[in-house]
Amino acid sequence: MSVTSTVIGDEGILEYFIELLFMLRCTTFMWLIMIMIVISFLVSISIAIINKGFKVPLPSPTEEKEQQQFPMEGSPEYITMKEMLADLVDLLAGNAAVILQLNNHLLSLTIIPYGVYSAVAHLNHTPNERATRLINSLLTIIQTHSNPNRVFSSLITALQKVGLNNMASKLMEKSRMKGGRINLEQEPSVSEGPLQPVGVTAQSHTPQPTITGSQSSTPTTVIELSSKSEVATNIGNLHSHFASLDSNIRDEFEELVEKGKVKLKAVARSAAAYLSIQVSGIKYGDVDELFDSLQPHYDFFSCGVLKHLTDTYLSNALQTELTQYIDSVDKFSKSSQLKHIRSAIKEKLSSLPAAASPTTSNQTKPVVIKLNDRWEEMTISKLKAVLKHYFGVTSDLFSHISFDYGSFVITLLIPASLSQSIIDTINNKTNSMSRLGILEVAVDGSTIPIRREDNNNFNTLLHESVEAGDSFEVSMLLQLGADPNSKDERGKSAVEIAKQGGHTQIKKILLTTGGMAESIYTARIDYPGIYSDELSFSKGEQLEIYRKDGSFKWSGRSLVSGDEGRIPSSCVYSMFESLQLLEFILSVEEVSLPILQKIRNDSSSNDEKASLFLETINDDPIMISALRQDKEQHDKGITGSVDWYSDWVSLSSPSPVQCNEVISNINNNHKVISLNSSSTNSTVSLLSSTKLHTLNLRRLEIWNSPLTNDCIQYLCILLTNNKTIQGLVISGRSISDRGVTNICQALEHNFTLTSLNLTDNPLITSTSGQALSHLLLNNSSLVELKLRDTSLSTESILLILQSLMDNEKIRTLRLDVRHKETCINTYSNNYHLIQDRIDWW
Repeated sequence: MSVTSTVIGDEGILEYFIELLFMLRCTTFMWLIMIMIVISFLVSISIAIINKGFKVPLPSPTEEKEQQQFPMEGSPEYITMKEMLADLVDLLAGNAAVILQLNNHLLSLTIIPYGVYSAVAHLNHTPNERATRLINSLLTIIQTHSNPNRVFSSLITALQKVGLNNMASKLMEKSRMKGGRINLEQEPSVSEGPLQPVGVTAQSHTPQPTITGSQSSTPTTVIELSSKSEVATNIGNLHSHFASLDSNIRDEFEELVEKGKVKLKAVARSAAAYLSIQVSGIKYGDVDELFDSLQPHYDFFSCGVLKHLTDTYLSNALQTELTQYIDSVDKFSKSSQLKHIRSAIKEKLSSLPAAASPTTSNQTKPVVIKLNDRWEEMTISKLKAVLKHYFGVTSDLFSHISFDYGSFVITLLIPASLSQSIIDTINNKTNSMSRLGILEVAVDGSTIPIRREDNNNFNTLLHESVEAGDSFEVSMLLQLGADPNSKDERGKSAVEIAKQGGHTQIKKILLTTGGMAESIYTARIDYPGIYSDELSFSKGEQLEIYRKDGSFKWSGRSLVSGDEGRIPSSCVYSMFESLQLLEFILSVEEVSLPILQKIRNDSSSNDEKASLFLETINDDPIMISALRQDKEQHDKGITGSVDWYSDWVSLSSPSPVQCNEVISNINNNHKVISLNSSSTNSTVSLLSSTKLHTLNLRRLEIWNSPLTNDCIQYLCILLTNNKTIQGLVISGRSISDRGVTNICQALEHNFTLTSLNLTDNPLITSTSGQALSHLLLNNSSLVELKLRDTSLSTESILLILQSLMDNEKIRTLRLDVRHKETCINTYSNNYHLIQDRIDWW
């Protein structure tokens, strides 16, 4: 008997012997004997297992993978997200324009459900509310998802796409330290079935998403913000460095004074002139007294007067050191949010004199600025930019920033001599300041009200700034979280207002920040611009569409190069339009494609339907073009036509009913079927008919009718079963790479088709090169292949020509002339063998 047949599970052995002992009602002595027998038996089994090489069964790779993917709160990804939660929210809140872009990426990757997307995109939420909603939802998704690593990896990819590379690196490093792994080789769809909404009820309206573009074509300025702890550390380092630098400056001045090279009175005069104050207000008995007297005018954030004196009197070494220090302050100012600076000053530096509330004198006066709470998310460099915008070079003299608590109030010191000019400027700029969230300004105790505190609609303020033609205000409001896609009470967007007012620069700012989502599209492929009036663009490039002549012929311009021209609509997409098309298929009964029927008829939530739809259009690139045409024909109520001739039938924009009538009436006398501008439903109705398999057809023409995966499948079945079709035309933006690949496979064993025309299909790219090359190697019946006006790369054409060398059946290969020179030079020795068979157009 084999070892495996005698081995029983541990629990079975123990249960068996314990039951036996009780049945025998054993004495203590018998118990001991039986236990020894059991031990001996187990030892024997162990030895037998070793001798026989028997291995304990291990989990299969699939079981092990499933165990690894089981949702756990203790996963490295969940722990990392939880620890970085506050930093992620702060980062996004400080980059308001990026939130909607990231939201779009996460939805397109089906990481977040539509309910979360809708809530984040809601126009009335503040940047902090949007960021908090998005990151908290991501944390919950990672916590409950069966494969948190895939969600986490896709989040990293999305962050990189919007330019938040520093945060992406931090997340990756922290996750790796906890044993996590990151896979950024692709952008996987993480849907494992419909995602469940995370505490969000889908809105009744469709929000206007901004544009999903690649990192290279995303012009939005991204600020890599420091975390709260980093800000605190940096402030401490700056303060220590400044204290040392201040001491060194005083030491060098003392040395120069002792040597008689510098007079303190001259230094005092120079400082007074720089600060626009009276020399009599400065004490200069010795160096320390001079600098103590100047201290109300400088601190470790603002040291303009020190820079002036150092450049005028001191050595190059100290000048360089101070310049480097100021550079580090500037870098800190650009990456540090005001709320973290306020917190750090309170917690870290409250005991230090330089950080205490500034004291005024007859030489300085306080300026107290009360700001909208949204300013907490902004950096100190943005505040300085606003002060510079309103007060010019005078703002360089502001010093000793401090914060009051309870509301967001900033106090600065200015030279007393500037008080009146500051007050005059404020009175002249009240309207502008009010639009930037400045509530009131007090100069030396005199308060100037600017805006009501409860007037908190930044979208309205954006429209006012656009109408006023102030590009600085528009830029700042976008950073403060105003939504570029919001509309005024007339229903006009900010871009429309700018266009109407002739504000070209403002229109550009709005568009590059994600405004006017209805008119902004993203390139799906690299497109060479086949015709002279067409625009060439790269995959991921953002394009503004300003005219649509039907479903296919559009005109627009690149937001990257600024060039204008015609744009093949099949090459571009937008999230906004995708969601409109989803609403279309949900509201229209005549949906025949199985995948679309599943989406429409499924009893699942809108979130789940949106996720499934986005997966579908990602999987089938031509689906968008097909649905555009379907929607246009439906909205216009187009009535198709069928024309019968002696030996052929022509269908133009036919309805499914008309297609069925054609199937009923067609016979072997009709050698040609020509289908033009057909809807998806009608195409399926025609191609799915098995009657076509046995008809004596000679030619099938499909024009301007985007063939989805389902249509391609029926067409391939037709090509496999019908043994008489000699000519196939698929032209006019009707097929993509996936369709070409499937048709090439179907034709490898087809011995009747002699002509294949794939002209004018921009979605045929270099991806199809390999399939077309294999077709020429494996098909023995084709004599004509037309590939003009496609996006095939020159490398793909070279591959096809290589196969042409081995295929003597092809008599005509029609190609775009733009490839001619390279191909001739590449095949210079053998080109003469094939040149008579190539038709360059």
